[in-house]
Amino acid sequence: MRSLASILVASLVLACGGKQDDARQGSGSQGQGAQEPDPAVSTKACEGKPVPTHECVGGVPARRCNVVSGEPRWQIDCVPPDPNAPPDMRGVSPCEAESCGTEPAWDANDCVYGFAGKRASCESVDRGACTWTRRCRPKPCSAEEGTCNVLHEDRLGAPCSAEVSCPSGSSCATISVDIGEGVGPVCVTDPPCSALTCAQGNTCMVLESYPSQIVCQKM
Repeated sequence: MRSLASILVASLVLACGGKQDDARQGSGSQGQGAQEPDPAVSTKACEGKPVPTHECVGGVPARRCNVVSGEPRWQIDCVPPDPNAPPDMRGVSPCEAESCGTEPAWDANDCVYGFAGKRASCESVDRGACTWTRRCRPKPCSAEEGTCNVLHEDRLGAPCSAEVSCPSGSSCATISVDIGEGVGPVCVTDPPCSALTCAQGNTCMVLESYPSQIVCQKM
């Protein structure tokens, strides 16, 4: 069983199944600034509206009353956690998809910035019933604000695997560029972190495994 915090870290590390074409150029918002949410309105405008209950990746959920397609509705925004709050120690365990039954329809407008990743996960929280879960993503990074991780394609070589090794002077690795966005396994010219420049406040780390996992983590 893993804590919810470890699940969120894992979602960053295992981002290889995400939008690889976008990730090879860094974050999808790079060079364009972060997407701005729809305008917030008085909470009274959302009274009686359904309230989403999604968790967040890279933050904690905060309820917002925003105008979406001309109508007020509750959305989940992912905000930085309170540094004085106790850690979230809930245990999260994966379940077989059959345990969750039919996957519900998802509305990306439940989240201010949409869902993280492409798929829902079937999981149990604190040994509870297995349920389908999707998590909201935080505000996209902004190149102008220095909050984007940047992938350097000139440091990448051919795909690699346990059967296909890399030439001398390079190593096989996956690279987590952004939430739900990554590349690899691919040969990366040494040193591995030369392929990834991390956003302000983060540092590049190489997690020991095969293939290696190149990620950005808080300093």
